[in-house]
Amino acid sequence: MIKLRFLQLSVLSFLLLLGSISCNNDTDNNTETTNDTASVKENTHMSGVDIDTKFKLPSPVELYMFLWDANAKFNKDALNPIDKASKYLTTTSKAINLGIYSSDLAYCTVFGKNQETFTYFSTTKKLAEDLGLTEGFDEAIAKRLDKNINNSDSLFQITSDSYSDVTRFMESQGKGDMLPLLVAGGWIESVYINVKSVGEFHTDKDIAGILADQGVLLETLIEYFNSLEEKSDDIKNIISQFQDLQTSFDKLYDNDEDELITEEQFNELAGKIEKIRNGFVK
Repeated sequence: MIKLRFLQLSVLSFLLLLGSISCNNDTDNNTETTNDTASVKENTHMSGVDIDTKFKLPSPVELYMFLWDANAKFNKDALNPIDKASKYLTTTSKAINLGIYSSDLAYCTVFGKNQETFTYFSTTKKLAEDLGLTEGFDEAIAKRLDKNINNSDSLFQITSDSYSDVTRFMESQGKGDMLPLLVAGGWIESVYINVKSVGEFHTDKDIAGILADQGVLLETLIEYFNSLEEKSDDIKNIISQFQDLQTSFDKLYDNDEDELITEEQFNELAGKIEKIRNGFVK
């Protein structure tokens, strides 16, 4: 069984640039919650991500933990290939894919794929540097990760140090406009991996049911994006795509109590999710 302390690295990895964090540590079947606070802006904190105390935004690590508990198989083919990272040239594509790669990193960490964890950290590091987020991603950090690749506790501490440096740097440099793009990329990647974990619908219904719960989180995401005072064309486009996806999630409310999602509904959601995600990573 994977250590929940290792899961802390997953949360930190995805939320490199977001808010503060709530971590679980379980070594003797006892759960202990700790908070590592580094605010992005006033009144922003993480238990999920609360922006101005109104919106609790989803963390992919929670979904990946559900997939792990449901005995989903690790699907390396679902990850965004690292060789694509150099093809992202605009700030928007880099920020979205920083969220996507960070989500992939969380996935690798939850499923105990240590070598992939290091590889995706390195890719995340490069994208963060391209965005001017250099604090916490120097060569010393990379060497420490390499040296401790098989030590989950050390990986947690190293990434925690990196995370704290980056979030403070982001706050001081006024780069909060990247947050919505990061959140959008991270969330769509997590539900995409959820879809790719199902396999045959009838044999993995528990995993398919996990997807059904994401509709509520999507509603919160859309509210958050709509609350932004200034919306770029890219954000408006994301809102439009997510609203269309929400119409498919809304159909689930008509299901019987004992049926979270039908195969037809799953296929409709899967098609839209894949289209949005592939548009982000192309």
